Amino acid sequence: MTPGLSISVAIPSYNRRSSLSALVAAAAEQLADDDELIVVDDGSTDGSAEEVMKCARCRLIRHEVNQGMVKAWNACLKSASRDWICIIHNDDRIVPGALDAIRTAARLAPSAGLIAHRHTPSQAGGWCAEVWHSGADAVLNSTLIPSGASVSRSAVEALGAFDERFDYSTDIEYFARVASRFDMVVIRSPQVVEYRLHDANYQYATWRKPDFFEQLKAIEDAVMQHTGVTDERREYWRNSRWTGYLSYMFKTTRRLGDRQLLRKIAEELVTRPNVGRRLRVQALIANQTGWSPSLGV
Repeated sequence: MTPGLSISVAIPSYNRRSSLSALVAAAAEQLADDDELIVVDDGSTDGSAEEVMKCARCRLIRHEVNQGMVKAWNACLKSASRDWICIIHNDDRIVPGALDAIRTAARLAPSAGLIAHRHTPSQAGGWCAEVWHSGADAVLNSTLIPSGASVSRSAVEALGAFDERFDYSTDIEYFARVASRFDMVVIRSPQVVEYRLHDANYQYATWRKPDFFEQLKAIEDAVMQHTGVTDERREYWRNSRWTGYLSYMFKTTRRLGDRQLLRKIAEELVTRPNVGRRLRVQALIANQTGWSPSLGV
């Protein structure tokens, strides 16, 4: 193994025995000799820990009581001992060749602190990646996909762990923090992790929380500070990012068919001045009815 390219695959998990078992098995198959596989079981009661212990390559960190996702993420960072730490959510799927892709990205930018992924399906399956130098542009384009993202040990030692003041979406602040100080590689092809969206998805569940928007605004304040920019561009970026979040949430919630949440998001979305005409019409309808033209009857 080339020095500096060993990987800790760390999986935070709570009560998802079936999908966790499949993910552990798939990840174990990709490990190189110097890699490690860790599961942080956050107080599961469904036999997850016992299932994980069947895998000889897997090291189990077990919380006696549930501490929440952010503390589980930080336990992953604390427990990992390799050069790169790749956190994968327990309901996602690691794609064949993912760890090799991460290693290739690490070779591409030896000073990087973050390896993210935004799969571009139009790629024919070859290698394609972007390198972003640390600074405002990297901060604004840092990953919004925590599962499958990899952080270097150097970045963790320099910048610490996820901010536990935030119960949800703290990854947005953390990856922006890393990108402000370290270079970032974004893998476009091949695919690293297949993100599975469902109504029990952790991210989706946080959107229902009454204080979600309040926390997201505080996180965005922190992100803007990481950019180091104080002029009028800062407000432009803040508005653009906020509308982007709401648009993504609206479209995702519409696909899942949650009418109550759709109305909540639409109420925020219709107040934004930079929303396209078609989306604004859909949001106006959803704000009044909890339904949009693409939702169905």
